[in-house]
Amino acid sequence: MLLQKKGERNYYEFDIAKSKEFSHEGPMGVRLRKANTKHQYADLDLLVEDQTVSQKHVNLYQPAMFYMPDSPLPAELVINSITKDRIHGYVSSPKYRRSELASKPATTTVQQTADSQQAQRQTLPQPK
Repeated sequence: MLLQKKGERNYYEFDIAKSKEFSHEGPMGVRLRKANTKHQYADLDLLVEDQTVSQKHVNLYQPAMFYMPDSPLPAELVINSITKDRIHGYVSSPKYRRSELASKPATTTVQQTADSQQAQRQTLPQPK
């Protein structure tokens, strides 16, 4: 989990059996409705901010991406293995919300440095 070590995302691993109840994994709840082992896909229900979203035919290793309120980057759900009535995978969500990023002091970036260098340059007359 290299991105987690860099501090950009949170990862929540899950192992969910087919059930009528939501299993809360990180910032959302996940419920397995159907797992197809022959074609390697699953039908899921996601509970995000008290709203239910249905994801049908989520393939193995295919990220299901969605935006959460007040989040600049999408959260994603990835299924690593599918067995009869059971899935295993992880949920990845951004570590910081948009409101948290706005309250942090601005730092000098490479783009800002390049822009300031462009502003300092002067144009020379064309040679004749």
